[in-house]
Formats: sequence, C-alpha cells, structure tokens
Amino acid sequence: PIVSILNKCENVSTLASCQGVSGTVRYKDHDIMTISPHARFAYIWFTHLPDSLAVQLSLHPAITYENTPHITLRATDDNTDFLSALQKLLSC
Repeated sequence: PIVSILNKCENVSTLASCQGVSGTVRYKDHDIMTISPHARFAYIWFTHLPDSLAVQLSLHPAITYENTPHITLRATDDNTDFLSALQKLLSC
C-alpha cells in the first residue's frame, strides 16, 4: 500500500521494494534470519524521488536515505517501524 501511495505522488517513480524479513532468531548474541525470500531490512528503490521528500522522510529515525547505487529509502532496524513511519509521513 505504501508503494501505491508513493507512485501517486508528483515526480515520484518507484523501481522495486521489499517488506524485509518477517522473522529472526537470536542465538548467542547473534540475530539469524529465518529462511525468507526477503532482504533483512525493508526498502523502496526509486528511479526518481524529489530531494525535498527524501529529506523529509529520512529525518525519521526508522528511515535511512541512500543514493548509491539506487535512490533508496531503507529501514534502519525495525521493518514495521519503517513501514508505519512512511505511512504516517506521506502526504503527497
């Protein structure tokens, strides 16, 4: 649903996204990913994302902004917090 909202924003074009892993197991101070087709952290890749929107969204502690090799918004730690923050912050 968040990618659909983003695609309705002016001058925003998404390329790919992933919700991130849905589970990890803690073993001897290590987080181990359960078998999953997902990346560890949720992300959204863009072909175009206005700088002003990227800056606004990346001010939230659950969201990081990267511009190499793709324009990317990524979860900093908790995928649920990332998705929830994006949903609350988006007002396109």
